[in-house]
Amino acid sequence: MGDALDTEGGEQTTVTLWVLRKDAHVMTCVLSGGPGHRELQVLMDQEVYLNEIHTVRDGAIGRARTLLRGFEAHGWTPERVEKSIHGSDPPPGAR
Repeated sequence: MGDALDTEGGEQTTVTLWVLRKDAHVMTCVLSGGPGHRELQVLMDQEVYLNEIHTVRDGAIGRARTLLRGFEAHGWTPERVEKSIHGSDPPPGAR
């Protein structure tokens, strides 16, 4: 795909996929790890809300998209979304 989540030589990376806000709360989705072992974490107010291990990068990205859509449907507003999650056009309101 050639985005911020791709690395050369199997390096470990950490990328913030999206940040959402609702009321006085902040929810952040972070993907970390390297080839064959990706950890997807959703943090709410800097506390772990959800933690998943994925062996396939595209599976982790798909799950992050699903979570994002679900939270948006429940009134969370995007503040920042990595372009690999929504393609080249971010959702309205996202930076």
